[in-house]
Amino acid sequence: MSWYYSPLDHRKQSILKAVVVDYVKTAEPVGSKTLLDRHTLGVKSATIRNEMADLADLGYLRQPHTSAGRIPSDMGYRYFVNRLMDIDALPSSVESSARKKLSHFQSEVDLVIEHTCRMLADISRYMGVATHPAVRDAAISHVTVSGVAPKKLLVVLLLDNGRVLHGLVDFDWQSRNVDQEHATNYISERLRGLRLDTLADDGSGDADSPDEEAMNDLLKLVRELAGNEMGASAETEVHFEGAGYILRQPEFRDVERLEAFMSVFEEKRAVHRMLAVAENASDTTVVIGSEIPVGGMRDCSVVATRYRVGGRGSGVIGIVGPTRMDYGRAVSSVRMMSDVLGDLLTGLAL
Repeated sequence: MSWYYSPLDHRKQSILKAVVVDYVKTAEPVGSKTLLDRHTLGVKSATIRNEMADLADLGYLRQPHTSAGRIPSDMGYRYFVNRLMDIDALPSSVESSARKKLSHFQSEVDLVIEHTCRMLADISRYMGVATHPAVRDAAISHVTVSGVAPKKLLVVLLLDNGRVLHGLVDFDWQSRNVDQEHATNYISERLRGLRLDTLADDGSGDADSPDEEAMNDLLKLVRELAGNEMGASAETEVHFEGAGYILRQPEFRDVERLEAFMSVFEEKRAVHRMLAVAENASDTTVVIGSEIPVGGMRDCSVVATRYRVGGRGSGVIGIVGPTRMDYGRAVSSVRMMSDVLGDLLTGLAL
């Protein structure tokens, strides 16, 4: 959704920013007297009251109840994020601690993503969400071939984004005198650096020996396996942690509202739609309330970015929380953990 922004002078900007900051902290509607007491705005209460009324007329603030103060609208939050938000870098000790703790889990992608999401949730106090590295964009780093039965081989494909694919192929390796180490080296050499979506043509030529014929036949089977695994993994997995932080938010004390929110995370495609806006963005993306293309999320915001593995965009990591979110800290947290996750998965892929 795109917003039409009416021009706001410096005073209105200052008052809008003060309302957002106070409402994020208190979850209570903000009145003119409150702003006068808490902020140095250089004007009297009556002037603040008039300016807040103007901001409401323009669509930046709304009044939840007749006798209540004002709270930001989705448009008010959007103006704040685009033009008024302060992004303070998190202390370096927070990043150092995150890297140290997560280094213990650098054994497989699932664990890395799980604990990164949990740490992002703990840092931001909102729900942490991440998609696994996309298979469709990955290239093969290494292939391992090992016999598990007289006529079956286990093939393990290590991708350059940290993902691991594996499967069994029917191949009479014993009667064809195939050495597993030789097969591993041969297949890895032929496939290393190739993207999964380029493996349809097996590229094998005429064989000059039984050994070469066996290797070509095996190479064809591995290519077919890789293609099948890519198709099965077309929709990447989504992981989220920190649902408890959502339960603590005043906005979700309403059971129906909470149920609508939680139902979104039971449908993987809905979460993908929610995060899709960040997949092609060059920077951290903030999606607010009615901008989210998923039902049940009208009271929420998403802050997400694409993490990079080996210098290439691979998956999305972000947080989900109420529109009454500390956006500056949210953006800082997501950016930091994106760097940490990308570095960990890059190391895992080497």
